[in-house]
Amino acid sequence: MNTRMCLSLIIVLLLLVIPVFGDDLTKIYGSVPKYGVNKVTLDNSQNEKEAVVVFKEINWPIPFAVYVSPKKTGVLSLPSESYQIYYTLGYGWSNAEKRFLKDPEYFMLGNVLNAGEDGTIHEEKTTPVNIVTGTYVDEHNVTRTLTQETGPAEWSWAESRIMLFPDSQNPAISIDESEFPL
Repeated sequence: MNTRMCLSLIIVLLLLVIPVFGDDLTKIYGSVPKYGVNKVTLDNSQNEKEAVVVFKEINWPIPFAVYVSPKKTGVLSLPSESYQIYYTLGYGWSNAEKRFLKDPEYFMLGNVLNAGEDGTIHEEKTTPVNIVTGTYVDEHNVTRTLTQETGPAEWSWAESRIMLFPDSQNPAISIDESEFPL
């Protein structure tokens, strides 16, 4: 194998495992949102197993999935949409088969995640802005501007946490492999 071909193969392999956000969260499947004001932490810190988390947006047929290493957490930035969350735990993820090869377990969260409304809501305000509404010439022949101050813009974002282990706030329902959306 020549050097150029080896280098190309290495670059392709690196593109498959480059983290989406943070060191521990890697894209597995679909189009992971890169923009969104809401922060969702995927907490796999109490598991010895690897995790793949699937986000299936309500009223959208194509899910996306991310990988979380054992004993790690990862953070996604999501738009304000509603998602049904599925996850699988196991060892030796196979991208070709879209499943763990050893000791797989499959779960679905009992609650729908509303990325913009669940968890801790943060409300932000911007500083007021002066907008030029017009100009006029005064009695000394000097051009003046008319301005109007806007009120502060208000927006909110949410910060939530999904535990990939038994948790009373996010009850997980054990499901069959055939029900898993990948």
